[in-house]
Amino acid sequence: MGLRERYVEAVRVVQHRRGQDELTPSVLAAACLTVLPVDGASISMSQRRLRVPLGWSGDAAAIAERTQTTLGEGPCLTAAAASAALVVDADALVDRWPVYGVELTRRTPFRSVASIPLGTAGQPVFGALDLYALRPDLSTVLVLDEAAGAVGGPIASFLSGMLDEVYEYEVEPPSWWDEGPAVDRADVWTAVGMLIAANEFDDVDDTAALARLRGFAFRHDLTLDETADRLLNRQLTPRSVLH
Repeated sequence: MGLRERYVEAVRVVQHRRGQDELTPSVLAAACLTVLPVDGASISMSQRRLRVPLGWSGDAAAIAERTQTTLGEGPCLTAAAASAALVVDADALVDRWPVYGVELTRRTPFRSVASIPLGTAGQPVFGALDLYALRPDLSTVLVLDEAAGAVGGPIASFLSGMLDEVYEYEVEPPSWWDEGPAVDRADVWTAVGMLIAANEFDDVDDTAALARLRGFAFRHDLTLDETADRLLNRQLTPRSVLH
């Protein structure tokens, strides 16, 4: 049985183990851990300047994804922009993305990362699969091209099928879409709008407002999602973030 077949079978096993009738991105992420030499995985959509998380294998992978998005730098963003898979070991991680490398080490047990862009034939990249390892040298055990085809391919097919149904045929989104981490990330744009509306002195567009939100989150050891939530729930004021 090849890697692709083993991955598809692992998806069925994980889904059954979790007792879920509906296949979700978190199931797809968790199944990666059973067939690849990794310890965490997350799946996200690339959307404008802010990626949207769809699911992850566990809490540590969730923290890793949020850390990258809060900082606005890291392997996933680079891989999606270049439409090319990459694997980065511990030393190179800090060299290429110094702040992200330090924060990933501080916040999670992961020490090396791989990212596989998700897309279907003839279509632009619409997301990414991030793979995290406890070991510092993931590149020595992960065959990147094989993983991209055998695991990234089925994940891309599932997600593109779901997106086509939702956007082209206007069917009801799956339950995980409305209940999952994508909802928290959507709140970030609401918070960005609040900053733009509250700014009284300078012209602040969504790019500048997002940068200020990121800066505030980093200075106060918060994630971007946490900062947005506090703004929406009036625990922070737009003025405190802008100034």
